[in-house]
Amino acid sequence: MEKMTSWNRTSTRIDEYTEEAVSFWNCSGNDCIYLVTVREFFSEWGSSKHVTIFKEQVKTADSSGKYHKEPNMAEKRFVLNGVEANEFNSVAFEIFPAKNKIVDKYDVYHLWVVQKHAIPFFITLKPPRIAWPWKTISIKECCCSYTVRIYYTYRRGLVKVYFLKAEDGSELKWYDKQNFKDFVIGEETVAVEFITDQLQGISALVCVPNSVKNLPFGLR
Repeated sequence: MEKMTSWNRTSTRIDEYTEEAVSFWNCSGNDCIYLVTVREFFSEWGSSKHVTIFKEQVKTADSSGKYHKEPNMAEKRFVLNGVEANEFNSVAFEIFPAKNKIVDKYDVYHLWVVQKHAIPFFITLKPPRIAWPWKTISIKECCCSYTVRIYYTYRRGLVKVYFLKAEDGSELKWYDKQNFKDFVIGEETVAVEFITDQLQGISALVCVPNSVKNLPFGLR
């Protein structure tokens, strides 16, 4: 990751109607600028944060002719630390919703942060074992391999987790994982991915159990 200047919190406001605190941050480097909003609120899962990330390119496209508007996993961890969203025993995650619930109007990426114990299906994941069998699939020009495992959680019983990785070694984008979820797991299934550095570049989609009817927060 390129060297960035320090994070700057430009403003903070309290919404008296919703009783939510909203702060605005930015951080710039030679290649890009991060514009971040952090919304703090209470949900059924307790104290929660909604972090939105807009990554603005400063320089021209790379050698492939593409702009990287989506922050990668390392950048997402960098943002969470920079805007002080991470707290002790908290966990951040992205949501892959039912296909008919997708909201995609702007190049903004959404993360949620809550306490680990508040997530009824939280699982501590480790990299897949080498001996696990993998399948290969191509979806909308994205070729990836995947393997699936079942985990037991004390509060919500069995939880299914899909581990996947791109065949060319690149990091899968959000829509690559959403398309995989829709095609392989199911369009109505909701999945989450925890933001971690423990999986050695492998994505892990944790399927929300059917007993959890709705996640207690959403886009604003």
